[in-house]
Amino acid sequence: MEKIVVLGSGPAGLTAAIYTARAGLSPLVLEGGSPMGILAQAARVDNYPGVAVGTSGFDLMLAMHTQAEALGVRFELEEAVSITPMDDEKGFVLRLSSGESIETESVLLAMGASPKPLEIPGAKELEGRGVSHCSVCDGMFFKGKDVAVIGDGEAALVDAEYLAGICKKVWLINKHTEFIASDLIIRRVKALENIEMLNETIPLEVLQEDGKKSVGGVVLRDLNESKERVLPISGLFIAKGSGRTPNSLWLNELVDLDEYGFVIANDGQTSRKGIFVAGDLLSGSIKQAVTAAASGCVAAFAIGKFLKNKGQK
Repeated sequence: MEKIVVLGSGPAGLTAAIYTARAGLSPLVLEGGSPMGILAQAARVDNYPGVAVGTSGFDLMLAMHTQAEALGVRFELEEAVSITPMDDEKGFVLRLSSGESIETESVLLAMGASPKPLEIPGAKELEGRGVSHCSVCDGMFFKGKDVAVIGDGEAALVDAEYLAGICKKVWLINKHTEFIASDLIIRRVKALENIEMLNETIPLEVLQEDGKKSVGGVVLRDLNESKERVLPISGLFIAKGSGRTPNSLWLNELVDLDEYGFVIANDGQTSRKGIFVAGDLLSGSIKQAVTAAASGCVAAFAIGKFLKNKGQK
């Protein structure tokens, strides 16, 4: 039986694996369908402490992966599809996509969350080429340019406020009459001169810039007047709802989830003893590499304490 199986190999999973390996727990990491997480797909990472400006997400994650391997962390390109508690509370049985099973005393959920797609023509084709889900990650690429943010909640307002300090003009596209957010952030955003709110407006299509594989504009429809127009922009940031879809659908009633499907926990411990969570899958977390890594560290210490107490009993 394994002592700890980590599901996911992004910043959270790898950090937890590094710490539990150093504690002598011999972690097994199931990398799933996205080895090294979605950060490995980022063309550039400028905001991770200690990392040279312009480092790619792949290079950053490869360094973490290599460090974990050097400490004896084991990796398998497998994906868990179910977790079943044992009757004697001895641990859990993980069923894998290959049909095989693994027994373990504890599990760390670090499968992350996937960006919510914008289901309009042109959005998927220009993903990573002007269409972004992370203002903090990609905002600097649009310094001095016109951009738009799509969303109706606090996440959209926060993104717009952040981008206003970088970009020339920020258009805030909201399908409702008002934003679902605190009065404080709404007042702050309205006070910024280079942000313009387009309420009761929806996007219809993302346009490609002439002769280039990049965003050149977005087609909008005014819901009041049923009029359409083209908004010339260089970048389009998607902040719909919580902004990301948690990879937690198969967890069912195994652990407590919030209204969006993110896993609720206290210092990494979920509602079920022996199952822990870290990274973007954690409810209320800031979706950044550095916070994911930090939560992986917190969860690792909680796992160590859990296994120690379990051994004493």
